Amino acid sequence: MNYHTKKTMKQANSRWLLALSLVLSLVSSQPGLALAASPEASSTAPSPVQTVLNLFRDVREASHTEVVTTKGLVNTTFVKAPTKSETEENTEEEKAPQEKKPTIKTMTVDITAYASNVWECDDSPFTTADGSLVRDGIVATNVLPFGTKFRIPKYFGDKIFEVHDRMNSRYSYRVDIWMMKDKEVTKWGLKRNATIEIVEMGDGKTQWAQWTKNKKAMQEQEQALRQEMKLANATK
Repeated sequence: MNYHTKKTMKQANSRWLLALSLVLSLVSSQPGLALAASPEASSTAPSPVQTVLNLFRDVREASHTEVVTTKGLVNTTFVKAPTKSETEENTEEEKAPQEKKPTIKTMTVDITAYASNVWECDDSPFTTADGSLVRDGIVATNVLPFGTKFRIPKYFGDKIFEVHDRMNSRYSYRVDIWMMKDKEVTKWGLKRNATIEIVEMGDGKTQWAQWTKNKKAMQEQEQALRQEMKLANATK
């Protein structure tokens, strides 16, 4: 039994004990009280016992109960369980697609791809030019500042790419997409005159400070990336 299940059962037992204590208190204070209301009283306000029975019903239907004790007084708040329609509405809200970021500028570029190999990068192929680590969605380009975000709708739909790396200085209007597998790079080849939609212009800031503050952690992440790429390229 997990912690959540134990907690739920404990709350349920507390609610029933609270309601039972109210019944016992009422019965002990009024021994001759009947459990059923008389016909004459059926059209009037509910009897005290009926009120307690209604409390039982509310406890059963409640999703949880909060009890706050202050100076010997118990204040109980019942929160009704959501109805089916309410649950469906919440589910629909969760499934609703996020609003698409507006395009602030478009550019036409050639698109290539690269992987973390020394012959494609340098002696630290898993570290980008701005000091971050390679990962899915990062690109190298010389025409946009670090942190710039854009889409490549023709090939990747609404996927967002972010500039964190640089290319050889001889390339101007070109974008290089980082990929995990060498065969993916080869398959991609060169896509000419592709349109990119810029949704956020970067501030150009680098992230080299994290290597000074968390060098060991960064090295461990880099080593994990090496292993992941090695395994990825080993599979067909």
